[in-house]
Amino acid sequence: NSMFSIFNKPGPNISKKEARIIAREAYGLDLSATMLTSERDQNYLLKKEAEPKYVLKISNLAESFDVLEMQHAALAHIFLHDSEMQLPHPVNTLDGELIFRHKATSNENHYIRMVEYVPGELMKDLGKQTNGLINDLGFLLGRKMANKCKNCSCDCHCSLMEHSDLYGVCSCEQCEHEECEACQ
Repeated sequence: NSMFSIFNKPGPNISKKEARIIAREAYGLDLSATMLTSERDQNYLLKKEAEPKYVLKISNLAESFDVLEMQHAALAHIFLHDSEMQLPHPVNTLDGELIFRHKATSNENHYIRMVEYVPGELMKDLGKQTNGLINDLGFLLGRKMANKCKNCSCDCHCSLMEHSDLYGVCSCEQCEHEECEACQ
């Protein structure tokens, strides 16, 4: 008895031609497309005159809408607290949607979304990962960003914010504690 996993389900098989049609019809963009490597979905780098502009993301059939929505919410949360971090911004369709269903030529319905292209190198392409690189990545992923408490509107940097909920509310009683000068 094998357990079902999204990783057991084959990824989408959308052609380059179909990806370009999706970009044109849903986003009004006439761009070239190059397939990218992906673990469970299918991604196309969309370029205008050889300059990368967007990534078209075609989700695995087993991917839930809630997971995709959560990914967009996580990006929005990071942008709110650290607008300088280089992350891909989601792109709305001509109809104003961030995520939509597309019936592929294979008759499969995939969730589609697009994000802005962010230049950089993949860790897998960097060769040997030095301790410095791993430390830099850990710092980036684990750094404490300023959190604006929704209860008292302070910019709270104290250790109690480490235990705040996902919506940025201090875990201290009525947002008053000795460690946070902004709450005084």
